[in-house]
Amino acid sequence: MSVDRYLAIVHPLQSQSRRSLCQAQFITMMVWNLDFFSSLPTIYFRNTYYLEMYKVTACIMDFPQDDFSAWSAALGLMKNTLGFLVPFSIIISCYIGIGKYLLKTLYLEINKHKRDKVLWKVLAVLLAFFICWFPFHILTFLDILTMLNLITSCKLKALIDTLMPFTLCVVFANSSVNPLLYCFMGNDFQQELIYLVKRRSSVFLNKRNSISTQLNSFSRKLIVSFSKQLMYINATLA
Repeated sequence: MSVDRYLAIVHPLQSQSRRSLCQAQFITMMVWNLDFFSSLPTIYFRNTYYLEMYKVTACIMDFPQDDFSAWSAALGLMKNTLGFLVPFSIIISCYIGIGKYLLKTLYLEINKHKRDKVLWKVLAVLLAFFICWFPFHILTFLDILTMLNLITSCKLKALIDTLMPFTLCVVFANSSVNPLLYCFMGNDFQQELIYLVKRRSSVFLNKRNSISTQLNSFSRKLIVSFSKQLMYINATLA
């Protein structure tokens, strides 16, 4: 998405032939294949194991005992590289290129506000990715160092075990934050939201007026009917 946005903004004419549906599908398939093959070790070594100390059955990484530290370190480094370093390098390179292009381009004064909004969106996406993913990968890297006995502090090990679940929650939250950034900061979404709110308000007022009119009509009919009944009773008594 970052590369596509970079091509669309910085090279709009040259990239028209490259940014096709066929190429998007091909790149998507390549990314999914990379994800699948990088997950094979985890799929293979995942297993249930009864933990006698806690009296529970847990889903763990059941690496060979002789090479447990090596496997753990290798998968951790792969997670750091493919999960953070590579995507963050691509994202930051693309958005820095977009920022430089927008700052260099001679915009008219009327477009300055629009340019600033794009720059703020770029900064927001970068910060969201960094804040959500960096703590988890820092803890993962420190965990690798403890597995290799390069760090032997018991307090640090306990801190890693305590903070890891919280950083995982922040990582998963990134998948929810990005759509909000792309949607809520977009002009089209804001205009559609304003239009929808106005339309809903108009429909609500019309319904309320319609209900009020119906109630008034019903009240009038009820009064007329009651008056007729009263006149009939008086006539009968007379």
